[in-house]
Amino acid sequence: MARWRPRDRYELLGDEVRRDHLAGGVAAVRAIVSADGIPDRLARDLLNMVTWYATEHPHKYQIRWRSAEAVKYRGKRKGSALRHEHVFSRKWLIDNLLEHPGHVENILKSAIACLVRKDEAARLDRVPDAVHGWERYRAAGIEVLDMAHGARPVSIDELIGMYPVPDLPRRDSAAQTSPSDAGE
Repeated sequence: MARWRPRDRYELLGDEVRRDHLAGGVAAVRAIVSADGIPDRLARDLLNMVTWYATEHPHKYQIRWRSAEAVKYRGKRKGSALRHEHVFSRKWLIDNLLEHPGHVENILKSAIACLVRKDEAARLDRVPDAVHGWERYRAAGIEVLDMAHGARPVSIDELIGMYPVPDLPRRDSAAQTSPSDAGE
């Protein structure tokens, strides 16, 4: 029997399983955001679970995107040295899922993860909150590899092209009309 290699698993599962995870996540989010009577805290906790579900494809540590430093790690205790890092923060995903329930699928497509070293995760945490997605990796100086294609280095611009920040309506751009304006 051939020895299992992470690359084999990506090739076997590929985009079909990612689509299944995405479809399941979309259905769960739509049920959560459309349900009456769910307190905000519970809705956020449930959406947090959905974002983890979406990013742990196919596994918490055996994911497509990895930093070059994470690939070099050869220790036995992955959890102590490596971090499953959400490219778009869970807070950003959850806030946008609640604010833009009509854009659930578009937002959940941004629920991707990259395996990084613990020190790289700390650098990403220091990136300003206004910076999202793969731009955080550029700001933190992290090189990303595509494990589905033999640990090929990928430019941040290429990653942004694959996973851009979703085009969502701005909070301040929504036209607001007061009841007194409507009759004029």
